[in-house]
Amino acid sequence: MLAASHLFLGYDDFTPEAIIVGIAYGSFDPGINKRSYDFSMPAADNTPTRGGADTFLNFLEQELIPSVENRYFAAPNQRVLFGQGRGGHFVPYTAYTRPNLFRGLIASNPTLLPQKDFFSKNAKAPSEIKLL
Repeated sequence: MLAASHLFLGYDDFTPEAIIVGIAYGSFDPGINKRSYDFSMPAADNTPTRGGADTFLNFLEQELIPSVENRYFAAPNQRVLFGQGRGGHFVPYTAYTRPNLFRGLIASNPTLLPQKDFFSKNAKAPSEIKLL
């Protein structure tokens, strides 16, 4: 575990090496770009445009992460998930459903709508989902 003084980088601090994997859809065309589906949990009304979060998490856990970690010298205990907007919605969902898959989770400007009820109904103490 890192000492508290090493949690934040200063001007002259060492930045550790990182492997950054970006997932892109290649288009904003709704026929190709499935962000809203992939990053959302199933809707109570079975809306077909939502509900792919578990499938997407399975892809990350069973295909993408093993592929990266088999190809590169990657530390499984140092994985970080970052999401912006709709991807930011996916990050806390991941914290609730697969708390041990990533060491760090960063949700930038997350939209919790339209499924904000999931987070309030399943509220956990920060220590249970490893929030700092």
